[in-house]
Amino acid sequence: MSRVERDDRRAKKGVPSRATEILSKINSDIRALNSSILVLSQKMKYVVRNEKILGRNLLVLNKKLKGLESGGLQGGVTPSGEVGSIRNELANLNSVVSKQSELLSEMQSAILEMNDKFAKQEELKEIKYVIDAINPLEFVTRGDLEKLIENKLKGKRRK
Repeated sequence: MSRVERDDRRAKKGVPSRATEILSKINSDIRALNSSILVLSQKMKYVVRNEKILGRNLLVLNKKLKGLESGGLQGGVTPSGEVGSIRNELANLNSVVSKQSELLSEMQSAILEMNDKFAKQEELKEIKYVIDAINPLEFVTRGDLEKLIENKLKGKRRK
């Protein structure tokens, strides 16, 4: 029996059409919720499956790590010569890192020295303000003063 036929029967039996509309809306909401629940359950299944895969991968990697720590991989995948070369490379990298850290500390000390030797921007601004206020270019030197006095004296002698 189709929904239309049921609606017709209900309408004939005296069930108000408003109630049918409400029931149909509720029915569609229930279907939408049901489909959402199905989607969520599928996602949860994927999460559980991925969790199992990751757990297995962790176990395998842990076994490989233990094999490396005990002196080589089980099954002879990595020969002991390769482990030795890896250790040599690590030692070289360690020496390079230590040299770089020494250079970095030298650079830091040089920067600190420069901070002590050179004036900061604020100090330069203060010096500029003082120089502008005093304006030393307008001061007369001793030689200039003597020339001015001589010129004045010569001018008075001529008069």
